[in-house]
This record gives sequence, structure tokens and C-alpha cells, in this order.
Amino acid sequence: MEGLLAVERMVLESVAKGSSNGESISKDTSLTHFFVNTIVENLKDYGLVEKEKGKLILTKSTQNLIQFNK
Repeated sequence: MEGLLAVERMVLESVAKGSSNGESISKDTSLTHFFVNTIVENLKDYGLVEKEKGKLILTKSTQNLIQFNK
């Protein structure tokens, strides 16, 4: 898969700004909590976000970010 959907990018940017859970991402993006959770799972599968101590963070490896940001 090349590139991200607009809603995936919205959620990724929300995580990058510091939103660390589904509820705060939902408030930040105006997307439903269910939709946010689905997108977060996709971003985890892509290797772009991960959970650390119960909070969502951007992955420490930049390789996947570079690939999707081409």
C-alpha cells in the first residue's frame, strides 16, 4: 500500500501532536471513537504507531514513516 488515506493521516497527526488514546484523538479529529479505533489498528499494522505503557506513540523506527510519506 502506498500513501495514507486522509483520515489515517488525521489520526497519525493527532498522535504526533500528543493525543495518546482513542478518546482524545476522537475529540481532536471529530471522528467517532469506533472509527478512530479502527484507524489506529490499521496504523499499528502499518508499523506507524505503537502502544507504550498504555499510550499511543509514533513508532521509533522512521523507515515506515518515510515509506508512507513518499
